[in-house]
Amino acid sequence: MARMESLSVAELEQMLDHRRAELTALTTRRVKLASELAECDARIGQLEGTRSGARKGGKVALRKKPGGGRGRKQPALKKIIVEVLQKSKKPLSVDEIVDRVQATGYKSSSDEFRKVAYLNLFHLKKDGEIEHDPSTKLYSVKSA
Repeated sequence: MARMESLSVAELEQMLDHRRAELTALTTRRVKLASELAECDARIGQLEGTRSGARKGGKVALRKKPGGGRGRKQPALKKIIVEVLQKSKKPLSVDEIVDRVQATGYKSSSDEFRKVAYLNLFHLKKDGEIEHDPSTKLYSVKSA
């Protein structure tokens, strides 16, 4: 590739136009492939009858964003919350838990991650994995 200093404005604009056209084509292709994948998932769900997202009547809810959800290499949020509470010497508030979970490098696409964390805490408490002190509003790992 030629050095930028040796290119004319017209050549730079031509390169930009080419990249924009390629980007548009790739974006269109991605949308089409995502649609085909959603249709394939829907059909698989109909055939299996156990596919997550299946509704009554065999219809399958399609995701708004392809590729949404937790990455497969990232541990479940519940597991990270329990680990954070186990490492803590004292009970923690929801905000402290959220801060420590995010400090582990956990990535979430949620705009309301605090609410997601709270729901996970609620379920962990319900399942008996953690304890909650209503008077102090602090969470801790269940004592053995």
